[in-house]
Amino acid sequence: MNQSIDLMTAPVSDVRDIMKNMPGSMNVIEWAESLIAGNPGKPIVLFRGDIWRMKAVNDSYGFDAGDRAITAFYDSMVAVLENAVIGRTHGDEFIGVFLAEADEAETVLKAVADAYAGRDIIGVPKSALGSRFGALWGVIAKNELRSRLEETIDVVEDTKKHDKNTVIVRRV
Repeated sequence: MNQSIDLMTAPVSDVRDIMKNMPGSMNVIEWAESLIAGNPGKPIVLFRGDIWRMKAVNDSYGFDAGDRAITAFYDSMVAVLENAVIGRTHGDEFIGVFLAEADEAETVLKAVADAYAGRDIIGVPKSALGSRFGALWGVIAKNELRSRLEETIDVVEDTKKHDKNTVIVRRV
């Protein structure tokens, strides 16, 4: 997806088409493997992001609004994380990979959270928008990539102890 869409005017059918065509987790794994192979010894960022209180968004504003929220979240990540590969894992959860220093990783992921929180989405008040990111940063070997991606689940779980728009980056 190389374009930004106006979620205030896009028909739901367009939103659902975009959702169907979002890259999946295998795209991220393949890109991460090539990133590791092409940059030996360089630290990478593996991240997992999810929408804060997504069930409440669906329950309060409906599934069409929830679909728009998911699409806006993805669109916000793509817009801010220009050199990342991002894939949807399921529901409102995404994983991704990019090259960055640890402090830059936190800053960039926080910028995504802020961008998403500021979106205009039909049927969803801005007060209901929020996200969380859990990331691992460091030199990661190809043979440990999948287990490290699984670790990002634990980091995202740790963000749930905090308010919306929390970013936690763990060094490995």
